[in-house]
Amino acid sequence: MKKQGFTLIEMLVVMAIIVILATVVLAVVMKGLKKAEEVEEVSDTRQENIQTLIENPRYDELPQHLQEGRFGEKE
Repeated sequence: MKKQGFTLIEMLVVMAIIVILATVVLAVVMKGLKKAEEVEEVSDTRQENIQTLIENPRYDELPQHLQEGRFGEKE
């Protein structure tokens, strides 16, 4: 006698595997998005600090972290 289709257990196992794989992929994607946001924040901070250097002609009036050449971070 030939088997017709899948049994309920087989379908549940396949669905469980798909859910586990989707969870792993989603976790990796979320981690990547978080890292991208952190990189963007550092880049924005660096650009703001460089703009401050360009607009401020007096070096001694700059914030301390810019006088020390740390462009990508704030105090």
